[in-house]
Amino acid sequence: MSDHQHPPPTLGPPSDGLRPLTQSSTKGKPYARFVDIEDEIRRMLGLDPARWNPKELKSETLIYLIRTLAKRQANQDVLGRLVEQIGRRVWKIVQDFTNDFDQLVRDEIEDKISTRVVELIFATAPTRSSEFLEIAFRTKVKALVLNELRRPYGHRFVKITGEEDEASEHGQGVTLCDPAPGPEEEIIRHEVRELIRTSIRAVTDVRHREAIILRYEQGWPMTDNDPSIPTLRTRFPNFSKRQIQNWINTAISEMRRAIGEKP
Repeated sequence: MSDHQHPPPTLGPPSDGLRPLTQSSTKGKPYARFVDIEDEIRRMLGLDPARWNPKELKSETLIYLIRTLAKRQANQDVLGRLVEQIGRRVWKIVQDFTNDFDQLVRDEIEDKISTRVVELIFATAPTRSSEFLEIAFRTKVKALVLNELRRPYGHRFVKITGEEDEASEHGQGVTLCDPAPGPEEEIIRHEVRELIRTSIRAVTDVRHREAIILRYEQGWPMTDNDPSIPTLRTRFPNFSKRQIQNWINTAISEMRRAIGEKP
Protein backbone atom coordinates (compact mmCIF):
# COMPACT_ATOMS: atom_id res chain seq x y z
CA MET A 1 0.00 0.00 0.00
CA SER A 2 1.42 3.35 -0.99
CA ASP A 3 2.12 5.85 1.79
CA HIS A 4 1.92 8.75 -0.68
CA GLN A 5 -0.22 11.56 0.75
CA HIS A 6 -2.71 13.12 -1.59
CA PRO A 7 -3.01 16.92 -1.67
CA PRO A 8 -6.04 18.42 0.10
CA PRO A 9 -9.22 18.60 -1.95
CA THR A 10 -9.96 21.83 -3.81
CA LEU A 11 -12.89 23.21 -5.73
CA GLY A 12 -10.90 23.26 -8.95
CA PRO A 13 -7.46 24.28 -10.20
CA PRO A 14 -6.70 27.99 -10.58
CA SER A 15 -6.67 27.64 -14.37
CA ASP A 16 -10.38 26.76 -14.42
CA GLY A 17 -12.61 29.36 -16.03
CA LEU A 18 -14.75 31.25 -13.56
CA ARG A 19 -18.52 31.15 -13.57
CA PRO A 20 -19.46 34.00 -15.91
CA LEU A 21 -21.75 36.85 -15.02
CA THR A 22 -24.88 36.86 -17.16
CA GLN A 23 -26.44 40.27 -16.62
CA SER A 24 -25.92 43.57 -18.41
CA SER A 25 -26.50 47.21 -17.59
CA THR A 26 -29.53 49.05 -18.88
CA LYS A 27 -27.31 50.27 -21.71
CA GLY A 28 -26.42 46.71 -22.67
CA LYS A 29 -22.89 46.64 -21.23
CA PRO A 30 -22.17 43.14 -19.86
CA TYR A 31 -21.37 42.94 -16.17
CA ALA A 32 -17.72 42.11 -15.42
CA ARG A 33 -15.75 41.60 -12.24
CA PHE A 34 -12.60 43.59 -11.50
CA VAL A 35 -9.33 41.88 -12.36
CA ASP A 36 -8.08 41.73 -8.76
CA ILE A 37 -11.31 40.07 -7.64
CA GLU A 38 -11.05 37.36 -10.29
CA ASP A 39 -7.40 36.79 -9.42
CA GLU A 40 -8.29 36.30 -5.76
CA ILE A 41 -11.16 33.93 -6.62
CA ARG A 42 -8.83 31.77 -8.72
CA ARG A 43 -6.30 31.60 -5.89
CA MET A 44 -8.97 30.45 -3.47
CA LEU A 45 -10.34 27.82 -5.84
CA GLY A 46 -6.88 26.30 -5.96
CA LEU A 47 -6.76 25.86 -2.18
CA ASP A 48 -8.43 23.54 0.27
CA PRO A 49 -11.52 25.52 1.41
CA ALA A 50 -10.50 24.85 5.01
CA ARG A 51 -7.55 27.19 4.42
CA TRP A 52 -9.71 30.13 3.34
CA ASN A 53 -9.58 33.07 5.74
CA PRO A 54 -12.85 35.01 5.25
CA LYS A 55 -11.51 38.08 7.06
CA GLU A 56 -8.75 38.47 4.48
CA LEU A 57 -10.93 38.11 1.37
CA LYS A 58 -12.73 40.76 -0.64
CA SER A 59 -16.48 40.77 -0.19
CA GLU A 60 -17.03 40.07 -3.88
CA THR A 61 -14.82 36.99 -3.59
CA LEU A 62 -16.81 35.81 -0.58
CA ILE A 63 -20.05 36.08 -2.55
CA TYR A 64 -18.61 33.98 -5.38
CA LEU A 65 -17.32 31.32 -2.98
CA ILE A 66 -20.58 31.20 -1.01
CA ARG A 67 -22.53 30.59 -4.20
CA THR A 68 -20.05 27.94 -5.31
CA LEU A 69 -20.25 26.01 -2.02
CA ALA A 70 -24.02 26.35 -1.78
CA LYS A 71 -24.51 25.05 -5.30
CA ARG A 72 -22.30 22.03 -4.66
CA GLN A 73 -23.68 21.50 -1.14
CA ALA A 74 -20.11 21.16 0.07
CA ASN A 75 -18.05 22.30 3.08
CA GLN A 76 -20.99 23.48 5.14
CA ASP A 77 -18.77 24.58 8.01
CA VAL A 78 -16.73 26.78 5.67
CA LEU A 79 -19.92 28.07 4.07
CA GLY A 80 -21.18 29.12 7.49
CA ARG A 81 -17.99 31.07 8.21
CA LEU A 82 -18.20 32.88 4.87
CA VAL A 83 -21.83 33.84 5.41
CA GLU A 84 -21.03 35.02 8.93
CA GLN A 85 -18.27 37.28 7.62
CA ILE A 86 -20.59 38.76 4.99
CA GLY A 87 -23.12 39.43 7.73
CA ARG A 88 -20.51 41.34 9.73
CA ARG A 89 -19.71 43.52 6.72
CA VAL A 90 -23.38 44.23 6.06
CA TRP A 91 -23.75 45.25 9.70
CA LYS A 92 -20.76 47.62 9.42
CA ILE A 93 -22.16 49.30 6.30
CA VAL A 94 -25.55 49.76 7.95
CA GLN A 95 -23.88 51.26 11.02
CA ASP A 96 -22.03 53.75 8.82
CA PHE A 97 -25.33 55.28 7.68
CA THR A 98 -27.58 54.96 10.74
CA ASN A 99 -25.68 56.74 13.51
CA ASP A 100 -28.49 59.29 13.93
CA PHE A 101 -31.03 56.63 14.93
CA ASP A 102 -31.58 54.87 18.22
CA GLN A 103 -30.41 51.30 18.58
CA LEU A 104 -33.82 49.68 18.10
CA VAL A 105 -34.29 51.38 14.75
CA ARG A 106 -30.73 50.57 13.71
CA ASP A 107 -31.33 46.92 14.56
CA GLU A 108 -34.55 46.91 12.53
CA ILE A 109 -32.83 48.40 9.48
CA GLU A 110 -29.89 46.03 9.82
CA ASP A 111 -32.24 43.05 9.98
CA LYS A 112 -34.07 44.16 6.83
CA ILE A 113 -30.88 44.77 4.87
CA SER A 114 -29.29 41.50 6.02
CA THR A 115 -32.38 39.58 4.96
CA ARG A 116 -32.38 41.24 1.56
CA VAL A 117 -28.67 40.56 1.01
CA VAL A 118 -29.13 36.89 1.90
CA GLU A 119 -32.03 36.69 -0.56
CA LEU A 120 -29.82 38.14 -3.28
CA ILE A 121 -26.88 35.86 -2.50
CA PHE A 122 -28.97 32.69 -2.68
CA ALA A 123 -31.29 33.78 -5.49
CA THR A 124 -32.14 30.80 -7.70
CA ALA A 125 -31.97 32.88 -10.88
CA PRO A 126 -29.41 35.66 -11.42
CA THR A 127 -30.61 39.26 -11.60
CA ARG A 128 -28.85 42.59 -11.95
CA SER A 129 -29.09 43.08 -8.21
CA SER A 130 -27.82 39.63 -7.29
CA GLU A 131 -24.89 39.66 -9.71
CA PHE A 132 -23.93 43.22 -8.76
CA LEU A 133 -22.81 41.81 -5.40
CA GLU A 134 -19.90 40.14 -7.22
CA ILE A 135 -18.90 43.44 -8.81
CA ALA A 136 -19.25 46.00 -6.02
CA PHE A 137 -20.61 44.58 -2.77
CA ARG A 138 -20.36 47.76 -0.72
CA THR A 139 -21.96 49.88 -3.44
CA LYS A 140 -24.94 47.52 -3.62
CA VAL A 141 -25.44 47.26 0.15
CA LYS A 142 -25.06 51.03 0.49
CA ALA A 143 -27.79 51.48 -2.13
CA LEU A 144 -30.09 49.14 -0.20
CA VAL A 145 -29.45 51.06 3.02
CA LEU A 146 -30.07 54.47 1.47
CA ASN A 147 -33.26 53.23 -0.13
CA GLU A 148 -34.44 51.90 3.24
CA LEU A 149 -33.59 55.19 4.95
CA ARG A 150 -36.07 57.00 2.73
CA ARG A 151 -38.81 55.28 4.70
CA PRO A 152 -40.13 56.98 7.85
CA TYR A 153 -38.69 55.72 11.13
CA GLY A 154 -40.18 57.19 14.27
CA HIS A 155 -42.00 59.85 12.21
CA ARG A 156 -38.78 61.12 10.74
CA PHE A 157 -36.68 60.68 7.64
CA VAL A 158 -32.93 60.57 7.68
CA LYS A 159 -31.19 63.52 6.09
CA ILE A 160 -28.84 62.21 3.40
CA THR A 161 -26.48 64.99 2.44
CA GLY A 162 -25.20 64.75 -1.09
CA GLU A 163 -26.35 61.17 -1.69
CA GLU A 164 -29.19 62.10 -4.01
CA ASP A 165 -26.81 64.17 -6.12
CA GLU A 166 -24.48 61.19 -6.28
CA ALA A 167 -27.36 58.90 -7.26
CA SER A 168 -28.41 61.29 -10.02
CA GLU A 169 -24.85 61.41 -11.30
CA HIS A 170 -24.95 57.62 -11.53
CA GLY A 171 -28.11 57.75 -13.61
CA GLN A 172 -30.45 56.38 -10.97
CA GLY A 173 -32.57 59.37 -10.02
CA VAL A 174 -33.62 59.09 -6.38
CA THR A 175 -34.38 55.36 -6.47
CA LEU A 176 -31.38 53.41 -5.24
CA CYS A 177 -32.96 50.00 -4.86
CA ASP A 178 -31.18 48.50 -7.86
CA PRO A 179 -27.91 49.98 -9.13
CA ALA A 180 -28.45 48.58 -12.60
CA PRO A 181 -25.56 50.19 -14.52
CA GLY A 182 -22.40 48.15 -14.87
CA PRO A 183 -19.11 48.85 -13.12
CA GLU A 184 -17.82 51.58 -15.44
CA GLU A 185 -21.09 53.53 -15.19
CA GLU A 186 -21.91 52.94 -11.52
CA ILE A 187 -18.80 52.34 -9.47
CA ILE A 188 -15.88 53.96 -11.21
CA ARG A 189 -17.33 57.48 -11.40
CA HIS A 190 -17.33 57.85 -7.64
CA GLU A 191 -14.96 55.29 -6.14
CA VAL A 192 -12.18 55.53 -8.72
CA ARG A 193 -12.05 59.29 -8.30
CA GLU A 194 -11.32 58.63 -4.63
CA LEU A 195 -8.66 56.10 -5.60
CA ILE A 196 -7.07 58.57 -8.01
CA ARG A 197 -6.87 61.21 -5.30
CA THR A 198 -5.24 58.85 -2.82
CA SER A 199 -3.15 56.33 -4.75
CA ILE A 200 -2.57 57.32 -8.38
CA ARG A 201 1.19 56.91 -7.86
CA ALA A 202 0.64 53.18 -7.46
CA VAL A 203 -0.19 52.92 -11.18
CA THR A 204 3.11 51.83 -12.69
CA ASP A 205 2.43 52.32 -16.42
CA VAL A 206 2.25 55.99 -17.47
CA ARG A 207 -0.26 55.14 -20.24
CA HIS A 208 -2.57 53.46 -17.74
CA ARG A 209 -2.24 56.45 -15.45
CA GLU A 210 -3.06 58.92 -18.21
CA ALA A 211 -6.01 56.85 -19.45
CA ILE A 212 -7.69 56.62 -16.07
CA ILE A 213 -7.18 60.32 -15.33
CA LEU A 214 -8.59 61.34 -18.69
CA ARG A 215 -11.55 59.00 -18.27
CA TYR A 216 -12.56 59.74 -14.70
CA GLU A 217 -11.05 63.08 -13.76
CA GLN A 218 -11.56 64.88 -17.07
CA GLY A 219 -14.57 62.89 -18.27
CA TRP A 220 -13.28 61.81 -21.67
CA PRO A 221 -15.48 59.15 -23.30
CA MET A 222 -14.01 56.01 -24.79
CA THR A 223 -15.46 56.91 -28.21
CA ASP A 224 -17.82 59.53 -29.64
CA ASN A 225 -19.55 60.07 -32.96
CA ASP A 226 -18.58 63.75 -32.88
CA PRO A 227 -14.97 63.96 -34.16
CA SER A 228 -14.47 67.29 -32.37
CA ILE A 229 -14.84 65.64 -28.94
CA PRO A 230 -11.60 64.22 -27.51
CA THR A 231 -11.79 60.52 -26.68
CA LEU A 232 -9.50 57.83 -25.34
CA ARG A 233 -9.51 56.11 -28.71
CA THR A 234 -8.26 59.25 -30.45
CA ARG A 235 -5.65 59.78 -27.72
CA PHE A 236 -4.43 56.19 -28.09
CA PRO A 237 -5.25 55.43 -31.74
CA ASN A 238 -3.05 52.33 -31.94
CA PHE A 239 -4.95 50.50 -29.22
CA SER A 240 -8.43 48.98 -29.16
CA LYS A 241 -11.23 49.87 -26.76
CA ARG A 242 -10.70 46.52 -25.03
CA GLN A 243 -6.99 47.19 -24.54
CA ILE A 244 -7.63 50.65 -23.10
CA GLN A 245 -10.32 49.28 -20.78
CA ASN A 246 -7.86 46.60 -19.64
CA TRP A 247 -5.40 49.40 -18.83
CA ILE A 248 -8.06 51.04 -16.68
CA ASN A 249 -8.92 47.78 -14.93
CA THR A 250 -5.24 47.16 -14.22
CA ALA A 251 -4.83 50.67 -12.84
CA ILE A 252 -7.83 50.17 -10.54
CA SER A 253 -6.37 46.90 -9.26
CA GLU A 254 -3.00 48.53 -8.56
CA MET A 255 -4.57 51.42 -6.67
CA ARG A 256 -6.80 49.13 -4.62
CA ARG A 257 -3.84 46.97 -3.65
CA ALA A 258 -1.87 50.10 -2.71
CA ILE A 259 -4.43 51.08 -0.08
CA GLY A 260 -4.79 47.50 1.12
CA GLU A 261 -8.48 47.39 0.22
CA LYS A 262 -10.19 44.09 0.96
CA PRO A 263 -13.97 44.63 1.14
